Amino acid sequence: MSNFSPEGGTNGSSMARPCRTAINKDLRTKHRRFTDLLRLQAIGCLPLLLLAGLLSPASFSQGQTLTSLSVSPNQASVDIGGTTQLTATAEYSDGSSENLSSNVTWSSTDARVVSVSGSGAASGIATGNVVITARYQGQTGSATLASSIGNIQWSGPLTITQGGTYSGNWRSTDLNTPAVTVATTAPVLIQNSYVTGPYDLIADRSTRSHLTVKNVIGIAVNPNVRGQINGLFIDGENPSLLDVENCYFENVPFGVWVRGYGGSRNGTETITILNNRGRNMLGLESDGNNGYLPGETYWQWSHAIQLSNMASVPGIQIAWNEIVNYPYQSLVNENINFYDSGGTADSPAVVHDNYIQGAYAYDPAIDNYNGGGFTTDGSGTDTVQTASSYNSVYNNQVVGTVNMGIEFGAGHDNVAYNNTVISSGLLSDGTKIPAQNVGLTVYDAYGNVANGSMYNNEMHNNTVGWMCWAPQCDWDGYRNDKYFPLDNSDYSTNQSISANPITLQAEDSEYAAWLAKLSASGMVVGPVRNSNPAGGSTVASSSGIVTTAWYDIVNTNSALCVDASSSGFSNGAVLQQYTCGAAAAANHEWQFQPTDSGYYQVVNRNTLNVTGNQLVWDVTGGPSATANQVSVSLWIYTGGTNQQWMPVLLGNGAYKFVARSSSKCLDVPEASSAVLIGLQQYDCNGTGAQSYTLRQK
Repeated sequence: MSNFSPEGGTNGSSMARPCRTAINKDLRTKHRRFTDLLRLQAIGCLPLLLLAGLLSPASFSQGQTLTSLSVSPNQASVDIGGTTQLTATAEYSDGSSENLSSNVTWSSTDARVVSVSGSGAASGIATGNVVITARYQGQTGSATLASSIGNIQWSGPLTITQGGTYSGNWRSTDLNTPAVTVATTAPVLIQNSYVTGPYDLIADRSTRSHLTVKNVIGIAVNPNVRGQINGLFIDGENPSLLDVENCYFENVPFGVWVRGYGGSRNGTETITILNNRGRNMLGLESDGNNGYLPGETYWQWSHAIQLSNMASVPGIQIAWNEIVNYPYQSLVNENINFYDSGGTADSPAVVHDNYIQGAYAYDPAIDNYNGGGFTTDGSGTDTVQTASSYNSVYNNQVVGTVNMGIEFGAGHDNVAYNNTVISSGLLSDGTKIPAQNVGLTVYDAYGNVANGSMYNNEMHNNTVGWMCWAPQCDWDGYRNDKYFPLDNSDYSTNQSISANPITLQAEDSEYAAWLAKLSASGMVVGPVRNSNPAGGSTVASSSGIVTTAWYDIVNTNSALCVDASSSGFSNGAVLQQYTCGAAAAANHEWQFQPTDSGYYQVVNRNTLNVTGNQLVWDVTGGPSATANQVSVSLWIYTGGTNQQWMPVLLGNGAYKFVARSSSKCLDVPEASSAVLIGLQQYDCNGTGAQSYTLRQK
């Protein structure tokens, strides 16, 4: 293969790009469909493929008919945050078989539990079971897949009394002992960990603490004491700084509850909750016998995220979180609740680009209910200074949250815009939910207009479609998109969805739109895992990159993909930019394999598949080549610092890639938008020439 180049030809001859495509689909398979071979013959590829040894004359046989399609393994499991590869195998009438994993159409019965890529890589998203189906030419095959936290080797509870970085798998079995207790005001980072137990999972009891939690999975368990609720994922009391990113929490009454603020209000000591995934917030009380008491009567307050008594705190950000609650599996009030909390006029708290689905009564078919998506909350004693204020809520998707979508029930100077708020008011069997109320509302819940603490709240430019099945809504086609009784602010240009009624299919399409949004933005929600030979799993990447996945790397300025020239088969192949999705896509597919300290070797998929060689990004000239404009090529990995790169998030979903040897960035010369331009290292400058998004394959 050393003399064979799909881009440059074989022994000097040229090869058309369709032939390059064929090669990268691995035509060394013994049996090919007759129609495929006819197509290859028509475009003139067969002679070149025969010459390259990628196809034998015996492969060109007629008379094959697809008779069945199977998926293996038929029953499999995947860790939350991990992946497992499924294989779709075609059986033909002549007794031959073929791996069609990259050709079939894959689907999951619930992508919120397990998603599946176009090549059959199944990713664990949340706890549950799904059926994965492959479809091809009228044939189908399927497999059952279970997603869970996997086999974890647990340690006992941890109490942190000094600052530092902590990783482990901690479990408490005591009804009054958290799995992790933070008892220091020194900076603490908890990462790459699992926590579980019947009480709070991470309890931060130190006023003015500085706590960061990243890539942690927390699963609450039934305390089995009548009247007691499950423990919180993170309980923060008067922190100065709390940063929670890329975590997963399940069956907790609160995902993150921050009670009070101990910081300096300098904009740095603040609350940051980003890229987390939550499932089934549960405010039910235990029945003491492995179950829960009926939630019409026996329940306590529950929120995925609540900030309490945190007025006038600059820098608050809650963004890119995915919260999903299923009926009969959860009991939550508002998913995000700001109680007497918010930002400042110069630095409003921002709640943006979150996906919130589901907020149901204990029995949604019959019960009353007061929860929803987002609310500003308070009490009748609010003042201008203490009320929830200066909160900016935008670009969120709120789906099927029953009582309401987005509400300002208290406070002042709050704004909601560019949100999509939608609810069919239906259960999966078509039952109408009687507690359905309103999509958007500004409503004085506590009489605070009279005391002067509620004013200047705006909702505009939102898209809303909300079914209300109560008799009082029949006059408007059973729609109650918005209710604005306080006529003192801007409620203009909210767009009602024209379709009526809103359907369950319309709700489902919002999750598909969310996934597309994440992909386009390069965002990774929730933790990512690698297998751990010692048992269980470990977090793969604090940068949010899945280290078992393959990615297109797209320059934001040129919209072209980072590509290996000449298929990257040998040392010195130039790293260039080329049209994304063009022939030989594996040329521009890359995997990030960790080295240490946040650096990675970046491996080319095509080279690895075809030659078995692990060629990686390499700064030409070795570790001493630290000048600007030094080219970047591919080379077999030797461990040099010129072969190690750090992905650094830029805050807009894009990354820059910094070479360890030079601290310079991967750069497109002159910010060119032309194909076949070789890439280089250059001083990091924040321009689009050094900005890249990741598209997972």
